[in-house]
Amino acid sequence: MAHGRVSPSREGSGPTIVFGYTGYSNARFGRIECHEAINAYARDILVRTMEIAESHGYEVVHGIVDSVWLRPKPGTDPIEKVREHIAGSIGLPIELEGRYKWIVFLPCKTTGVGALNRYYGLFENDEFKLRGIELRKHDTPEFINIAQEAMLGELSHASTAAEFRERIPRAIDVLRWTAKRVLDRAIPVNAFILTKSVSRALPEYVVLTATAAALKQMEKRGFRVEPGEMIRYVLLDAKARDSERKVRVAEFLQGDEAPDAWEYIRLLCRAGQTLLAPFGYTELKLLEMCKDLGGVSMPSSDAGIHVQEDYKSRGHSRARGGVGYKRPWTVIEVEDAPSEIPEEL
Repeated sequence: MAHGRVSPSREGSGPTIVFGYTGYSNARFGRIECHEAINAYARDILVRTMEIAESHGYEVVHGIVDSVWLRPKPGTDPIEKVREHIAGSIGLPIELEGRYKWIVFLPCKTTGVGALNRYYGLFENDEFKLRGIELRKHDTPEFINIAQEAMLGELSHASTAAEFRERIPRAIDVLRWTAKRVLDRAIPVNAFILTKSVSRALPEYVVLTATAAALKQMEKRGFRVEPGEMIRYVLLDAKARDSERKVRVAEFLQGDEAPDAWEYIRLLCRAGQTLLAPFGYTELKLLEMCKDLGGVSMPSSDAGIHVQEDYKSRGHSRARGGVGYKRPWTVIEVEDAPSEIPEEL
C-alpha cells in the first residue's frame, strides 16, 4: 500500500506555472486562450510524466497539476532514476516528496467521483499529509477536529492495506465514544463553536438559517457583520424558528448552554464519512451506529485520543514546508486517560 509522490521542486530556477486565474472573468489580465494554453501544456507534461513512470515499471495511482503518486511493481527501477528521467524529459526540477505507508484518496462529496485534492496518507516517517478533510478547515468545531485526529491516530498504527482495514472498527469506536460524550453533555460548550463566512447582508436572508439567526443576535445587540466577515456561534436547536433559541453567538456564550446534540453528532458522522467513505461508511450508516451507545466505553490505551495542546494545528501545518504534520497525539495508559475531552479547548 506504499506510494511515492513525485512533484516539481520548489527550489531551483524552474518556471512557475500559474493556472486557473487567467481564465477568471474578473482577472485584470485574464485571457481564456492563455488559460487553455496553460492547461494544454500541463496535460502534456502530466501525460509524459506518467508514460515515463510506467516505462520504469511503476503504476500511476493518481495525478494532479503538480504531482503524481506511483506504486512500485516487482523489479521496478530505483525512484531516483525515475525522477532524473522525468526532470530531464520535461525540463523541470523534480523532487521526491516522500514514501507512503498508505494513502486514501477520497470521493467528491457531491458527485461521488474521485476528487483531485481530497486525500490523507501516512509517510514512512509517520508524518501525515491531509488535504480536503475537516481537520484542515477553520470552520469545524474543535471536538470534531479532536475526534478526527483520534480516528487518524487509530489508523496510523497500520502499515499495510490489510492492517488499515483491521483498524477501521477501532476508529469507529472513537467516533461512537465521542458521540456518547456529546449526549452525556461531557464536552464544554465552547468546543461546539462553528465558524462561518457571511455571504450576504441580513435583509437578504429569506430563510432563518443558523447564520441568519446569529446575524440577528449580533444586530439586536448593536453589532453589524458585513458580507465576507466571519461569525462564530453554537447551534442550540436546528429546527427552532426563533433566532435566540436556534443559536448562540460565541461572544455571548454563558457556558451553560445545551448544544443540539444530534445535529452535532450528524456533523461528527459527516467527518467520519470523510475518512471512511471509500470503505462503505456513509454519514447515514455511521449515524445509525450512534443510535445505540449503551455499551460504548472509552477506546483502548493505544487509541491516541489524548491530544496535546501544542499540536492542535487548526488546519495549519506544523511540519516541513506545509506538507503535513506529525502525529498530533500521544499514546497513554488507560489509568491516566482523561474521562472527557480536555477543558482547555
